[in-house]
Amino acid sequence: RAGGIARCAGADPCSVLGLAPGTRDEADVRAAFRKLAKVYHPDVPETGDAVKFQAVQEAARQILEAGGPLAAASLDSIFSWAPAGGAMSRTATSSHAPPSSAARPLDWDAFAGSRGDRVDVKACAARRRADLRKTAKVQELTHRATPETLQRVRGVIARTLNVPEEQLDEGLPLEMAGIALERNCVGYQVVAEVLMALEEEFDVELTRIMVGTWMKVDLPPSVATFGGFADFVESKLHA
Repeated sequence: RAGGIARCAGADPCSVLGLAPGTRDEADVRAAFRKLAKVYHPDVPETGDAVKFQAVQEAARQILEAGGPLAAASLDSIFSWAPAGGAMSRTATSSHAPPSSAARPLDWDAFAGSRGDRVDVKACAARRRADLRKTAKVQELTHRATPETLQRVRGVIARTLNVPEEQLDEGLPLEMAGIALERNCVGYQVVAEVLMALEEEFDVELTRIMVGTWMKVDLPPSVATFGGFADFVESKLHA
């Protein structure tokens, strides 16, 4: 599977996780995620890859959200291991986790360490430059990214995530380009680092920090790829 995730642009989430089409069972999703995360988690030596890891996370999220309210309630508590010293260690509660048909979602503590660090919004707000240019909300894309903007966005993401620039082609799904959002909100610190680095590069606010608690990106619904995000940056520059 080492190259499989990189080739899955446009694939359905089951394909990304190596599951049969239409799979919705939480236990199957957890098992598939763990198998791939042992390879791609950013803390895994040699094979860790933040972009691929986020793509796997996003695939699991899509499957569980499609499974209805009970499955969606477990989005932040699906996985029962965390990297430690280069090896994966299971929590004591993982073997007692309820099956997917249980009447309650899995406990947060059972899986909290597996999806990377949650965003520290207050720390981000404290670090953020106060002189970034504020713009109006971009309701729809108004400009196509110039080659220069496209390359600058590509360079920032590649440097921040330590991935090859050539991996970031225009058709790459947004979550696989390191910008995996949760209903347009930033959930993970690695995503916040990418967005704040882009703000520094272009001297413009791309995110909104609300009441020191939420970090949000007002992306137009049409933005779903790396190229579309570069168009969003270009549109913000002209807003």
